[in-house]
Amino acid sequence: MKKLIAGFAILASVAPTSFALASETTTRSQPTTETLVALCTERVANIPTFLMDMETRHGKNGEKMQSNIDRLTAFITKAQDAGSETSALETNLETLMSHQSDLEADYSALVAQLTATQTFACSEDTIDEWKANRETTKTYFDAMKANVTDIKELRAEIKSNIKTIIDSVKASETETE
Repeated sequence: MKKLIAGFAILASVAPTSFALASETTTRSQPTTETLVALCTERVANIPTFLMDMETRHGKNGEKMQSNIDRLTAFITKAQDAGSETSALETNLETLMSHQSDLEADYSALVAQLTATQTFACSEDTIDEWKANRETTKTYFDAMKANVTDIKELRAEIKSNIKTIIDSVKASETETE
């Protein structure tokens, strides 16, 4: 046990200086133009496959989203028929549909950007243009990611509102018995 504690003591006394030295001496060099051209060529060659995969995922996710919207709309109608207050859930539905619309717009912009870039000719002269295209594409990805995050957060709120409505319906049924 004493050897184990002594080992940790030695590690603790040596580690901070060795980590500090490692972080000071490690610098990241900029990639060469040849490396960037090779990377550009590889990425441009993969765009058609990426677009096909993305279209498949988008189709499946779009179907799920529309199904969830339809189910939520049907639930709101049933809850209103039962006399429940559904204004919070209706607001959630409007927000969800707005996020879906934003996601579709970002997706369309991303596909247009990638489609335009798939015939890009990579060379030393065009590498700056490729970097700019890559940044634009990243912006669309980030916007889509933010929308998906918002939808996931909204999903939790929708579940909570649905639970509240179900509990109120159950409570009113119990009172009437």
